[in-house]
Amino acid sequence: MDELHVQFNQLEMNALAFAVKSRLALIETRALSFHGETPEAFKQYLDSEWEYGALVSLCRKLHID
Repeated sequence: MDELHVQFNQLEMNALAFAVKSRLALIETRALSFHGETPEAFKQYLDSEWEYGALVSLCRKLHID
């Protein structure tokens, strides 16, 4: 896969970070609601959720806390 280079100004970066973190929170809430019986079940669900994994990877690459 080719490498992609994109530049964001601060407002764009803030908006992207907010959107990504909001989506992560929704996925985590769903996981907790339906699979949160134990910490292991919760983690197992998140580990198998492709969108969650992709968003976490994006956060790491963009240094979003």
